[in-house]
Amino acid sequence: MSMLGNVVGFNLNDRKKNMEVRELLRQEPVSLSVRRSRLRWFCHVEHKSDADLFKQCVLMEIEGTHQRGKTWWDCVEVDMENFGLSLEVAQDRDQLRLKTEETG
Repeated sequence: MSMLGNVVGFNLNDRKKNMEVRELLRQEPVSLSVRRSRLRWFCHVEHKSDADLFKQCVLMEIEGTHQRGKTWWDCVEVDMENFGLSLEVAQDRDQLRLKTEETG
């Protein structure tokens, strides 16, 4: 954010909010970019056949109490909910792109 502030001509003493700097440069938050990329990757995985080893590994359920934090799949479910997507929409690349762009 300090680099973006320098691009606009702000320094730390100006005490500008991150949101103000991003709006001036028309930059979206990094978290939004990450969510969109994760959903695009999910769409890519969903287009693989169910017999594909990679797809089986990504969607694998891990049992036990050794699991720490959120899984990739948990994040995808939250992202789909935040963007108002159903599984069917998320599997269609064009609809996914449209829905995630209009929400951002």
